[in-house]
Amino acid sequence: MKLYRRFRKYAGRAWRRWRALRLDRETLEARMDGRLPLYLSVETTSVCNARCIFCAYPDMKRPKQIMTPEAFEDVIEQYVAMGGGSVNLTPIVGDPLIDPHFHQRLEVLGRYPQITEVVFFTNAIELKADKIKAIIECGNWLRTTISIAGTTRETYADLMGVDKFDRVRANTLSFLETNLANGNPHPIGVVFRSPHGPETLAKDPSPFLHEVNAYAEKGACQIFFHEEMDTWSGDIPAERLTSRGFVIRKPTHRSAPCALLYYMPTVLADGRVNACACRDVEATLIIGDVKSESLEAIWNGQALREIRDAHWRGDFPDVCQTCDAYVPLDEKLADEPGPRGNWARLPET
Repeated sequence: MKLYRRFRKYAGRAWRRWRALRLDRETLEARMDGRLPLYLSVETTSVCNARCIFCAYPDMKRPKQIMTPEAFEDVIEQYVAMGGGSVNLTPIVGDPLIDPHFHQRLEVLGRYPQITEVVFFTNAIELKADKIKAIIECGNWLRTTISIAGTTRETYADLMGVDKFDRVRANTLSFLETNLANGNPHPIGVVFRSPHGPETLAKDPSPFLHEVNAYAEKGACQIFFHEEMDTWSGDIPAERLTSRGFVIRKPTHRSAPCALLYYMPTVLADGRVNACACRDVEATLIIGDVKSESLEAIWNGQALREIRDAHWRGDFPDVCQTCDAYVPLDEKLADEPGPRGNWARLPET
């Protein structure tokens, strides 16, 4: 079964590459010209309360900060002025539930109909009753994904780096029960990071996993299994992951710039704007600062163009050279030609 899933995955990737061969740079840039970002990623906090073995956060050297309420509201107002769209509150690292201004962030985001969707990941350590209530009341414009590795206290501590399993289990089940009791108004995803992938349900007798699955069967959440990991551009030793049975994601052929350079800028907690919203943990791809220039000017500015041009030349910045989360723009457009977020329908190829 696992071999079949891998075959389907790589066959699909080969199909996308074949379609992408028809998209040269001129065609791609013509299709992307003037488009607004799909998402605005906002790092409300760069602080996390776990030390996951599959994340680069434990070794991060840049300052751990929390964005001020004034800066957050200003960024959202600028994004709305650009047309709005989707907002991601977990761009690189950090858990939004640690943020002491979390409730205020939701109030600001809910104020604008131009903000069509808000998403975030959490480890659920700080998923307390007041936050559960606030999240559920947001309904379906807010989507929460809980990230969990390990379904017992021992495996959780090994993979997540903290002894918080009992708390996470209680918080997660309380969240799902509250959603169910209110008619499941809030979209919840629960991601179990397991080397067994979807077969985990059959192989893992852990009560917690099956408790969550019972709620999934009632529509209170969706369960996802991640068996692949990446090394965060080499920041995480591969053997740390493979020794626990995880598969390392194979790097994708670099046929065009990374799609994330065209999809979503990231406003960091200190106001600087980073071109990468994924694996640049030390924020080496800075393209501006909203304290001194507008978000729109940064998105359309020279610094971002230079990074895109470097990708086109194959002159990838250090953090991009070994990134196994890279998504080629040509394959992304070949795979998703329809409308999404701020983008109008892309011309047919």
